[in-house]
Amino acid sequence: MERQSSKTRNHKMDTYCNTEHNNKGLKTNNLRYVDYIGLGCQTSYNSNPSFFLFADVDTKDKEILRLTLQVFAKHQLSFYYYETDKGWHVVSPCLLNLVEWDRSRSDLSDVLDNYYRNLVIRIEYKKGDSSQLHWDNFNEKQRHKESNQFHSMMRKRFGVCAKSPNRVDSQMFFTHFTQIR
Repeated sequence: MERQSSKTRNHKMDTYCNTEHNNKGLKTNNLRYVDYIGLGCQTSYNSNPSFFLFADVDTKDKEILRLTLQVFAKHQLSFYYYETDKGWHVVSPCLLNLVEWDRSRSDLSDVLDNYYRNLVIRIEYKKGDSSQLHWDNFNEKQRHKESNQFHSMMRKRFGVCAKSPNRVDSQMFFTHFTQIR
């Protein structure tokens, strides 16, 4: 068996991986990192921890969206939803305690077959996001308090203000994250 020189092996690898070889090693042409701002699910009201419920629907399938919205409705939440490049984001301004949040996440995991764990949702605009915002309110009995700051954030991004009488001030926590594009 003939041994290949390292130069020949690197050339074959470069050709196979569609990469360029530079003095820092291999560098791919197809990957790039993009930074975004996200909203964390954790919040607090009157010094008590609460949580927002998020769903990242990674499909344009209307049936999956309908089932996802049913989960939010089942838990009597108000929620916004809007189309993204790959699917939909569904977000609720309702303040949930840990047990309610965990139960809701469990119900979502029965509908959504992805690795998203509902901890952070991208709020920064991304190419392909729709400018049309939808609103549904299944919190009509005001079972849950809703974050005034969350509603304000959605108004600033979409220019729409949803009516919700049960608003309170809560802290929101933002995070910076990087995705491979």
